[in-house]
Amino acid sequence: MARVPHPFYACILLLASQTGCPAAQNPPYDPAYTAELSDRKLLVDAFDSDTWEALVTARTALKDFGRAREALQIWRRNMAKKGLPTAQVDLAEAALEDAAENASAALGARLRILQADPKNIQGWRELFLRSNPLTDAPVTEAAGRAAKALSPQEYSSVWIPVVEAAISKHDPNRAGAALDLWRQGLQKLKAAHPQLDHFQGDVDWRTGKHTEAVQAWNASLRVDSKNLLLLEKLFRAHEKMANPVEALEAVTRLIKVQETPANYCRRAQLYILKREWKDARSDVFKANKIDPAADASKSLYPLFEEFDSWFPNVKSLDEQVRKARAPELRAAALLERARYFAGLGFHAPAREDAAEAFKAAPGSLAAKLWLGACSNRTGSSQFMSVIGTSENLLKHPDLLRDLDSLALPQQIQRLLDLGQSELARQLLSLQQATPPSKETTASRLEGEVKLYETARRTADMRFEKMLQRLLELEPGRGDLWLKLAEYQLNNGNLDQALDCARKAEAKGEGEAAKPLIQAALQRRIKP
Repeated sequence: MARVPHPFYACILLLASQTGCPAAQNPPYDPAYTAELSDRKLLVDAFDSDTWEALVTARTALKDFGRAREALQIWRRNMAKKGLPTAQVDLAEAALEDAAENASAALGARLRILQADPKNIQGWRELFLRSNPLTDAPVTEAAGRAAKALSPQEYSSVWIPVVEAAISKHDPNRAGAALDLWRQGLQKLKAAHPQLDHFQGDVDWRTGKHTEAVQAWNASLRVDSKNLLLLEKLFRAHEKMANPVEALEAVTRLIKVQETPANYCRRAQLYILKREWKDARSDVFKANKIDPAADASKSLYPLFEEFDSWFPNVKSLDEQVRKARAPELRAAALLERARYFAGLGFHAPAREDAAEAFKAAPGSLAAKLWLGACSNRTGSSQFMSVIGTSENLLKHPDLLRDLDSLALPQQIQRLLDLGQSELARQLLSLQQATPPSKETTASRLEGEVKLYETARRTADMRFEKMLQRLLELEPGRGDLWLKLAEYQLNNGNLDQALDCARKAEAKGEGEAAKPLIQAALQRRIKP
């Protein structure tokens, strides 16, 4: 059936044809011209409802709200005189008041529409989308009326886009209020809808109520057991909450609905975390069989192809951990296994071993570094926010093996080599907080000297003072006299530089001291 054009647009097309414009090319909408044309038409026919609508719409677009309201009142009176329904008038009034940002009047107009047509699903949806259940008191009463007028399915179809809009706008309070009204209406209808609990879980998760979110998603899943989105949310939630058993259950259900390489490999990662290596290998092989080119398959399959070559080493390390009784020995065994896991690319079990080692030996720098690095690699905020170290050490794992047994200066240097200057400073601060012995003071000073050298701040006066204090404690160290001689030479203190260089020469640094002695002598004899 051919669509009959709106009388106003028919008029525009007629004018266009009379002026020689092609009829197929509709002119752009011009609200000012539309308003003028509508005024002229109403002089001929004051009861033309379509023309009144065009006039109100045009003046609304022009933000001429006063004249738009005047036209609206005349239009309403004319409709009443003829005993015609005013739903179209109310609709235009709602649009007008929305544009004028008069929410109360717009709400009233929409309520009048629904009073006359309570089965209008789109009308109810528009009402709740444009109102705020938290502040608009009539909305609660309107929700009750909607529940009486609509079927449970229709009633839910009204609220779904309302809650979706609130969630997408990151407004959990408004979404929660809408969910409460939706739930109350369904209770009156003695009905239920799986999407209600699904949305409730989304809102709870966004507001930090993670346990409640999981409960709500599970309630929805009991009705909609194959909902992939719900299963995915549950899996990710349990992963974030560090619930490996529940995460394993969720991904297993995902696999039953959708067998993909990614799902099999995600379950394999959980088996790896639980040290169930053969189950992990089985899932990796299944993923590879489905699609060898998938990213998930390509990352794990080559490693599990070599399973027989590394699995005996894992069993041996497991045995070492089991036999270690003393906390220090247990921590060392755990860190050795963590190093091996990290080398294979299994950062999650390496992180768990590092966490256990850190618990057994809280003072272990190596455990702290392994825990931070593996937490960063796996994105585990549970530890990363506490430790916060970089991953640089994963490239140099052997530098950590003897870290805890080194003297303080060597520990400081090793930390600097690993890019851990902040941790080196923390270590020095801890040393300063305890009553120092002569040896402790010397170690701390030497650590500070290394920090200054690493930062290339050897021209700083504090660097000179640290060297002098360290030489008071250890005057027989030629390497320190050499550093002090270089400092004095660079600052133009030639006599002091010569004196320090000769002391360095006497303490066994002859080859390194000679260039400094010559430089100091040459600069002294120059005019």
